[in-house]
Amino acid sequence: MPKWKLAGKIRGKDGKTPIKGVDYFDGKTPIKGVDYFDGINPDTKEVIEEASQVVIKALEPMIHKKEEIDIKDVKGFKEEKEEIDNKIRANKRILAGPNANAVQFVDLSSQLDGATTTFTTPTFRKALMLFGTQFPLIFRPVVDYTIGRNTLTLNTDEVSPPEAGQTLVLLYVK
Repeated sequence: MPKWKLAGKIRGKDGKTPIKGVDYFDGKTPIKGVDYFDGINPDTKEVIEEASQVVIKALEPMIHKKEEIDIKDVKGFKEEKEEIDNKIRANKRILAGPNANAVQFVDLSSQLDGATTTFTTPTFRKALMLFGTQFPLIFRPVVDYTIGRNTLTLNTDEVSPPEAGQTLVLLYVK
């Protein structure tokens, strides 16, 4: 609705009292508060209701119009989706299915020679226990050994490297 039509719908303070013969010529006497206002504000609630109705009528065609958004028109969506897809592809380990929490073991015995203190291990989430056939039979985490990325290192201040022919086994959660 054009502004000039909206302005005619809302009555407000103009500060002017119409003069018969100058401002109107209809032959009837104007009624104060109906045909004109003399500077006294109309009821605020009435003005808001009238304005709301005018605005609603003007917006009604747009409110009921249904438009679907095409995903390719969303700014930055394609780039964001590609970034997420790349992150998913980069994560090669997917923990799901029956083996997600499977307890596994690796026999490190083939790496024993009486001098080696660092051993290669498979990738895993959590070490559960390290044990062997040479004293100590059960190794204490942090004190007797530490775990790094695909490595297990014995602390030679606490334990001596196992000799060849002994057994060293690591239990872990895949």
